[in-house]
Amino acid sequence: MNTASRNNNGQYHIYLSYKEKLKALLLLYQIQFWQEQNQIDKLFSFFETQLPKFAIFFGAIFI
Repeated sequence: MNTASRNNNGQYHIYLSYKEKLKALLLLYQIQFWQEQNQIDKLFSFFETQLPKFAIFFGAIFI
């Protein structure tokens, strides 16, 4: 059960159970992992589309 209280400075503090904290951490980790996977996929798709152009360019220079 989560509860919220307000301190003297007007800030709110939310108290979470251990299980709720664990769920929140796992969710944040999943979001971060998904973003990293998305960046890796973009990088690979860039190489798949652009690498043949670079190979032809460098092949023309060295041959």
